[in-house]
Amino acid sequence: MHRRWILCGLGRLGNSLNQAFNDSGCSWDLICPSSSYSSQSQIIQSQHEVQFIAWADLLETLVEGDVLVLSINDASILSFAQQADKKGVVIIHCSGGTQLPILGHAYSGVFYPLQTFSYQNKPNWKEIPVFLEFQNSIVLDSLLELADKLGVSKQNINHCSSEQRLKVHVAAVFANNFVQTCVAISAELLKESGFNFDVMLPILHQMSLTWEMGNPSAAITGPAVRDDKKTMQKHLRLLENHPQWHELYARFSEIIKQMKS
Repeated sequence: MHRRWILCGLGRLGNSLNQAFNDSGCSWDLICPSSSYSSQSQIIQSQHEVQFIAWADLLETLVEGDVLVLSINDASILSFAQQADKKGVVIIHCSGGTQLPILGHAYSGVFYPLQTFSYQNKPNWKEIPVFLEFQNSIVLDSLLELADKLGVSKQNINHCSSEQRLKVHVAAVFANNFVQTCVAISAELLKESGFNFDVMLPILHQMSLTWEMGNPSAAITGPAVRDDKKTMQKHLRLLENHPQWHELYARFSEIIKQMKS
């Protein structure tokens, strides 16, 4: 039995972790907002009485058996882990792009949920794929207990290396961040045309349905697939007032043609 579960960081993911603990009837023994998020965190009220603690004070109280979950920005993870490097402490971070910390005394692990988190929406942890990396069986036990407390489905738990996790993270950037950016560009073009973004929702919904079939490249359509040079030139001329979008359109068209060749 672990002595204490400690959450550090109350950004979007940290709030979701806190909320999921509360929903499951559990609670964190200590929560450290962290210097990164303390001024902007939107703390979800707990149904349990939770003790908040400053990072400097937390470092003095860490003891063997504590599980410290770092839900902080990537740039701070290694520094925070090194500061908390005490014998028998399990330190878990939640980043897709940060390596497994190599520590002298504490045990290290990674709990990377493949999802976008926000303050407004409550995620369904049962449906979220989670990628685990661990130093030893002690850390694995802690990671599996964390997954259980959050309600993660066993079939969505994946073991991985740092390199595999980084590739998953890059894949997520393409599938989520870049797609969202393209949709945002679409919204701006629609605004210029005098239409609301709502007109794009049916095609986006249909596109999402094709992803469930498991072969996204097969569902790609459009002028680049047909090698319709005349239409692509019209599009490029229209985008001349938006040089970055012009370049993006040209590059994407080339990639599509290569993928389909």
